[in-house]
Amino acid sequence: MRTQSPYPHLSNVGTPPSSLTDYRLLERLLHPLGWQVSAIAVREAFARPNVSDVARMLSCSPRQLQRRFDEALLPPPQRLVTLSRWLPVVDLLAIANESVRDLARALGFDAPRELYRAATREVHVSIPEMRRGGVAPRLIAELGTGYQRARHLESNAAL
Repeated sequence: MRTQSPYPHLSNVGTPPSSLTDYRLLERLLHPLGWQVSAIAVREAFARPNVSDVARMLSCSPRQLQRRFDEALLPPPQRLVTLSRWLPVVDLLAIANESVRDLARALGFDAPRELYRAATREVHVSIPEMRRGGVAPRLIAELGTGYQRARHLESNAAL
């Protein structure tokens, strides 16, 4: 798995100066476990991590990670990882003049059309929509809906 991003300003979790995504808002919004997983997926976005990769980085198996999500009353981590790893890509497309070909290559796709297909399949948004901006808040809203901190607090209050 490749971990070196050709875009170093996106390699650290936090809000890079050129980022449209407010990662501090995302941290406040997400359940602590969700934030931990999301932060890894964002940091490693150019390696396109999956749940197994994230679990390995957390020193657990995918099954153990799933159990932790179940115990926290959260949906499975797959969608969280998928949406999170797209956040830096969405930002880059919206703010930079990087060519889709270069970005596709940096993400490990053989051709730009593969990136187009992955965007449509994984986040239901086209690359031109990402270029226009406004997609990151939609992704954050979807993340917050399923993996929000409030659910965690409500589940503890019910016990």
